[in-house]
Amino acid sequence: MSSPTTVREALVAEAIGDLLSALEATRSCVGDLQASAKAVQAAGVLVDTGVKDMRNEVNALAWAAQVEVMRRVASRTEQLMRDTHAAQVKALQTSAKEILHRELSMAMQRVIQERCRALHLNLLRSWQLAVVAFSVGGTAGLAGGWWLFTFS
Repeated sequence: MSSPTTVREALVAEAIGDLLSALEATRSCVGDLQASAKAVQAAGVLVDTGVKDMRNEVNALAWAAQVEVMRRVASRTEQLMRDTHAAQVKALQTSAKEILHRELSMAMQRVIQERCRALHLNLLRSWQLAVVAFSVGGTAGLAGGWWLFTFS
């Protein structure tokens, strides 16, 4: 190419030279960009792998937490069942004692009333026998006195 004869040609030639330099720089950057793209892809794969690993760890942790929660719930439920059972047994024992006491009290009252009636009847009979014996004895004494008085 011949040298430029005007300033305009010189500026155009310089601009073309700058464009060629920029084009070469761009071509050299393409390799760097491709290497960067590969590095970004490799980093993406590592990030995906890390996310999968983290997801697996989070799932394992969540599972362990669920197992621990269920273990605690089961333990607490068993304790509540034992406490409820003990309370029910105590309530049943108390009720049974109260019923037994009430029934025994009523039975004892009936027995005592029957015994009192029987004792009262026995005392009444004894009193009646005593009155009869006294009457008979008194009558016999009077009859004997009358006999002696009359036939003496």
